[in-house]
Amino acid sequence: MTRIATTGGRLLIGVVLCAALAVAVHAQAATLQITAPLDSQMTVDQTYRHQLVLQGVDDTVEAVFSLTSAPAGMTMSTDGVLAWSPSVPGDYRVVAGVRNGDMYNSAAFRITVVPGAVAKIDITPNAKPTILQNGSTMQFVARAFDAKGNIVSNDRYAWTTSGDIGTISETGLFASKRSTTGEVIATFGSMRASVGVVVTGTPTAPLAPQQQGQVLGESTQIAQGDGATPTNEAAPDISSDDQQLAQANTTGDQANVCTNWPQWILIVILIAYGAVLIWYYGFAKRRGGPLWWLFPILLTLVGLVIYSRYICESTYLWWPWVLVIVGVILTVVYQPRTRQPQ
Repeated sequence: MTRIATTGGRLLIGVVLCAALAVAVHAQAATLQITAPLDSQMTVDQTYRHQLVLQGVDDTVEAVFSLTSAPAGMTMSTDGVLAWSPSVPGDYRVVAGVRNGDMYNSAAFRITVVPGAVAKIDITPNAKPTILQNGSTMQFVARAFDAKGNIVSNDRYAWTTSGDIGTISETGLFASKRSTTGEVIATFGSMRASVGVVVTGTPTAPLAPQQQGQVLGESTQIAQGDGATPTNEAAPDISSDDQQLAQANTTGDQANVCTNWPQWILIVILIAYGAVLIWYYGFAKRRGGPLWWLFPILLTLVGLVIYSRYICESTYLWWPWVLVIVGVILTVVYQPRTRQPQ
């Protein structure tokens, strides 16, 4: 009996363990899982396409896919197919989800988009044409673009020139050497770009030390070899005709110097102007008849003419204004008193 009981106990334990294992397997199978793609990299001229894989789906209920986070333009079909045609380089994060009855799960992954193949090269400066002085230098810069206009980072350009206009370094530094026309050319693979260059003039040679120090009319110290004592060498003599011309110019400049009248003379003229107007309005206006206003205007014009002819330009600017103001004030004050009786 004891042996039978022991055997029965072992069987019971085995049944319990099998039941627990079955429950665990069923629970695992009932969990919805979505397998996301690995992080990937692509170019802007490629098309992204990926089928999401599900596990633990209840076939009696429809699975509904969704995009929680995605770059612009990415789509997902009803059967879980991702599709996208990128146009701008960058690092994009995608979160895809699926709902199956009461179960929901999501997965995240990244897609890195880089520029496409070089489709065009631009050179700057790109004036048409670029004009340079002979002997000068200019830094040219090349930039590569893909078919969608994105900048392709690349420094491996081959720089050349045509027309024997000068030389150019590996970094695009151009040095002109001859007055002519030609091109600066940048090449990358099968792509090529150029800009027209016109070199004009002659290179300016540096002045010798003797030429740098010479000044007309002054003495110049010139070294007489190593260890020699500097001596004063007179500047070239000026001819008598040049001296006469310089003297004539100096005399003409002195003749054109403007000399102002003293300020006290202007004040005396103002006082005389006011006195004449007072005399006119007080005693002589009645003789003028209807044209009484003509004399004050003529008197004021005489004062302004004196100022314009005998006073230097842009000096004593206050004087003509004071002259006119004095005339207006005296006219307003004295004119009513000297009105002719009816």
